[in-house]
Amino acid sequence: VFGGDFSGTNMLKAGVCAALLAALTAPCDAFQAASPRFLAGSKVRAVSAAPVLRAGASNTLAPMLSSTRRPNSGAAGLACLGDAGAFKAWLSESGASVSCSPRVGGGLTADKKLKEGEEACSIPTKICMTEESALKALGPKAEDLDAETQIALQLIYERARGSSSSYAPWLAMIPDREGLEMPLFWSAAEKRMLEGSSVLDDTEELADALADEFRQLVSAGWEDVLPKGTLTLESYQWAVCVVGARSVMTEKLDGGQALVPLIDLAFAGPPGSSKTSLQYAGMFREPRIVLSAGSLVQVGGGMGAAYDCSPSKMLVKHGVAPLDAPGGAFDLALSLSPLDKFYDDKSDICEVWRLAEAQEFTLSSDGYLEDQMLAYLRLMCIKGADCFLLESVFRDEVWDFMQLPVSAINEALVYDTIIGTCQGYLEALPSKDQEDMKMRDDTNAPLRARSAAAAVLSEKRALRATLRACLIAKDGLGKMEYYQERRLKGLKLDRPLDESEIIDPNVDIRAGSIPRTL
Repeated sequence: VFGGDFSGTNMLKAGVCAALLAALTAPCDAFQAASPRFLAGSKVRAVSAAPVLRAGASNTLAPMLSSTRRPNSGAAGLACLGDAGAFKAWLSESGASVSCSPRVGGGLTADKKLKEGEEACSIPTKICMTEESALKALGPKAEDLDAETQIALQLIYERARGSSSSYAPWLAMIPDREGLEMPLFWSAAEKRMLEGSSVLDDTEELADALADEFRQLVSAGWEDVLPKGTLTLESYQWAVCVVGARSVMTEKLDGGQALVPLIDLAFAGPPGSSKTSLQYAGMFREPRIVLSAGSLVQVGGGMGAAYDCSPSKMLVKHGVAPLDAPGGAFDLALSLSPLDKFYDDKSDICEVWRLAEAQEFTLSSDGYLEDQMLAYLRLMCIKGADCFLLESVFRDEVWDFMQLPVSAINEALVYDTIIGTCQGYLEALPSKDQEDMKMRDDTNAPLRARSAAAAVLSEKRALRATLRACLIAKDGLGKMEYYQERRLKGLKLDRPLDESEIIDPNVDIRAGSIPRTL
């Protein structure tokens, strides 16, 4: 009936239980790109998109790649130790307005006391890496690429130019592969610490996606466009990870995103509340990306970004894990299966209601089940006697129907699906909570070991809480009201019949059998 995100390590190890197998007709690759543009990337690359910035509107910063090893920090990573003085001088010469500085150990600190909403720095987009700058650097051949890939290739190109690049002082502040903490760059032994987790599955999917994209680039002749020997799988992985994690998304720029000098460092330290906005300054309304304080910041205080994603996605995309965060989260990816015999109807319903066929939901340690997730699962799990709801006559109403239980069989299948998923993943996570907490809290342990323990512990907490919530909900199926009962109520047919509505089966009421009255 549906296909879920059960590929890779967990599919092999979890052995999804019989109830889940009853719901599955075949696994579905939920990581296929849907964009018609060349190299649009996989779902893994788009999990934690940065917020859209609109002129005059503020948004919390999106998470980014981490930078420096800080074992005692709540969220630690690696940063490149470039020449901060030369970098700030370059920013000033380029017209940037700056009231914050790169911090030793990663991140940004305020140079003065900042009130909530006060500007910390303003960077002209002319010194950012954007689709426009990439096309100028790479030529018209880059027009066939998506913006993220364009900027990634420009990053490789400018890095290869060394000191002759106009971006050189900034590039010196960007970490190389050894300075990135995403599991993609971990050793095989380090990745084993993630065994059974979604982090490892997502990392493997990301590696496969980037390898496929790299082969496409080579086939398209990009090795001959960039300086000789600079386009390798390793350099492409590095560039895409830097751009994907540090870019700011803005509808007002061609390509919709920009890699912004200095502001990217706000993601290299502990999380905070800093915000960004796209503004226009001066007589000629020059576009600038502005970083402002999300709350009162004292001199020397951190200008960190807010991370709006699960600990697992944070680690995969940004190389950062919250080492002291309570609770937990697990990202569950679901997708319609093309092998479902009702796939065409369900796909059409998604199109009519502007729903994505592949969706991702976050399971949390409070056991809360999103209404949207339950509605989507009801649609995915429709089968048997409930299939009449897929008829075209119900197209304008069917998604509204999915907001409430459809039938006892359908609702049981929904909860069995989630229960089976949780049980399967929990069986694949071999470590004990006490071991994970001890490793996570050990400030003398390697950062990657602590990060892995934090991510795994977060997933297990969310899975267990969701499992308990589903078992309780399933026990109450007999008390739920389903579609047919609601429909009868809507037609006012759920009442007892009165005598005038009762027909005697022994009386012939056909027109020809009723005598005419004179």
